[in-house]
Amino acid sequence: MTFVGKVLVVVQVVLSICFMAFAGAVFSVQTSWKDKHDDLAKKSAQQQTKLSTDIEEFKAAKDLHDKALNKKTSEVDTLTAQVSGLTQEVTDLKTDLKEEQDANISEQAVAAKSVTEAGFRGDEANSQRKRNEALLDARGELVAQVQKLEDEKFNSQKQLAKLIEKHNLVLVEKKAFETIIAANGLSTDPRDYLDKKPPPPVVQGLVLETRRGKRSGSEFIEISLGSDDGLLEGHDLHVYRDKEGKYLGKITIIHIDPDRAVGTLVTNARNGSIQRGDNVKTKL
Repeated sequence: MTFVGKVLVVVQVVLSICFMAFAGAVFSVQTSWKDKHDDLAKKSAQQQTKLSTDIEEFKAAKDLHDKALNKKTSEVDTLTAQVSGLTQEVTDLKTDLKEEQDANISEQAVAAKSVTEAGFRGDEANSQRKRNEALLDARGELVAQVQKLEDEKFNSQKQLAKLIEKHNLVLVEKKAFETIIAANGLSTDPRDYLDKKPPPPVVQGLVLETRRGKRSGSEFIEISLGSDDGLLEGHDLHVYRDKEGKYLGKITIIHIDPDRAVGTLVTNARNGSIQRGDNVKTKL
């Protein structure tokens, strides 16, 4: 074999080794990105499951609260009707008592006149007196019954007041929950949360690296915040330069790790290009 042939053999061996190393590197990078994609898909499914569970728990708690409120309202209506009935019975008894008293007075006058006019009507007067005593006994029973009804009415009113107080407390608690939810910019209807993700927390970080895609031309921004900080894919963050007070644009998270994330630039303020070390924040 000539010297040139030996050189060519050596070159072929070196090129073969380089090609094998390049193939291994490509395979390693492809495997790493596939693992990250699977991990992100698993985390997204877990977050969606947790959100659905929270929505169902909120809906169940609201249904229990509404049922309790309806039950208390029904009890208040029933007691109100009972109090109205007792009040009417007391009124009727007072009317009957007044009529009996008027009749008693009238009969006593007749009896007195009969005694004055004719002594021979003593027996009739005695009979009338016995009737008057019976009426007085009946009056005492009516008075006792009226007092009993008054006591029952008083107890019913106290019970009604307690139920109304509980009812008002339930209404206040319901209003407070709705106020808290509304104050945080949320809807009180659980159906509005079925297809929504939680808002991003108020966090602040730094730009770690920027690069532009060769094919798409999109600008990708790597930041120092991740899922451990409460961020999710789809959350928006604002980029600004603190020293110069410049707003540089808005990015949307497209890939996330526990301690860092990658976003794409969706709004450019044209106050300069985003650089490493710039600030990122969920809310300005």
